[in-house]
Amino acid sequence: MDNKSVKFFSQTNINYQHREPIDISTNSDEKALKHLFKIALESRNFEITQLVQRNNFFMIFQGVIFMGLIQSSHSVPIVSFMICVVGLVTSFFQSRMAAGAKFWQEY
Repeated sequence: MDNKSVKFFSQTNINYQHREPIDISTNSDEKALKHLFKIALESRNFEITQLVQRNNFFMIFQGVIFMGLIQSSHSVPIVSFMICVVGLVTSFFQSRMAAGAKFWQEY
């Protein structure tokens, strides 16, 4: 494979829609490393933004569950118990989602 035909594609915006080709053979190593570092920072920022959006979704869902628990006024104990179980399961999934996001930020 010829060095002149090798192209490196980078993602330059947060939603990964636009790619600009970088010709590695004409760029210096330092410039290529700076560009790769820029891509890594953009990817990390994208993952943090997604973490915040997912976390907001879970918090809204947990708020609705909590309001349902308050509104039930404990008239039927099994309903209150089931609402608490759903809240615990939701909290578990939220913590696993946050752990996965942390993994990708570190990666």
